[in-house]
Amino acid sequence: MTRDDLPAIVVDTSDVAAVRTPAGRGASTSVYALAYASGVLAFIAIGVYQNAWLHRSVGTSFLLAALWVVPFIALAHVLDAALYRGRRRARSATGRRAAVRIAAAAAAAGYPDLPVELLASRLLQDDNGPVPYTGVGREPYQPLRTWELATADPSIAVTVTRDGAPETTRVSAATVPARRDGAP
Repeated sequence: MTRDDLPAIVVDTSDVAAVRTPAGRGASTSVYALAYASGVLAFIAIGVYQNAWLHRSVGTSFLLAALWVVPFIALAHVLDAALYRGRRRARSATGRRAAVRIAAAAAAAGYPDLPVELLASRLLQDDNGPVPYTGVGREPYQPLRTWELATADPSIAVTVTRDGAPETTRVSAATVPARRDGAP
């Protein structure tokens, strides 16, 4: 089957849109970076204080600093596991189920196998960066919700586009540029 014979496929992915993290909401990484930086600074400050002003040995002062700092880092990991890990797993499972639905619909329409893991990660991403030539002057950046994915057949690539109010994902055949060495 050639690229021109493949129909466009539209699949409802509103379930993924419901669990996708909105832009600016995934702040846990920056919170952890700040917590670790604060922990390192606290470790150094407590260690220096114990060594310089209380005249303890270096090993003892660093051990006391670790006893002050490590429980807070452990508590942060326990809270993350208790509060967020289950949501992340559910979110990943929803994205994977939608990607399997899209890959099955594409296979039924005659497309070569689509990479399900890559498709799931693209469905869970907020966007693919700004649309080129937007954000100029007073015009705000427009999100680009289009991805090009390779398939199992190197002569056929697909374009995956998300849009709509109840979100849908459209899969269509993309143009694969010809190689310069004459290979197919």
